[in-house]
Amino acid sequence: MSSSLPVNVLIIGEIGVGKKLLAQNILPDATYFDAKVLEETLINGKFNIDEHKELIILNIDSVLNKKEFLLYLSGIKVVATTTRGLSDIESQFAIKIDIPPLSQRVEDLEELKKIYLSE
Repeated sequence: MSSSLPVNVLIIGEIGVGKKLLAQNILPDATYFDAKVLEETLINGKFNIDEHKELIILNIDSVLNKKEFLLYLSGIKVVATTTRGLSDIESQFAIKIDIPPLSQRVEDLEELKKIYLSE
């Protein structure tokens, strides 16, 4: 995928399957935030959203009011991660990527070990 793609992406998968790595590959220059922390700073007016053209939002399932949260982010390219499907906001994401658990991706384990160890 290319960071020039003008759509929002939702990455769904269990903890530890590589959602954050994939998000960083999609938007390599984007700033990333934990969704709950970003929600609190947006509500408190402590974050200038206009400074960002693209964001990676980790754990978007932790946000209390997801629709309002996404309204704050309108006009910004977003790649968000979650551990479960979010039927209430999935329509806000043109692309949904469901990453299978590592138990179903044995061939990926060696490569992922190398990546994690190098970080």
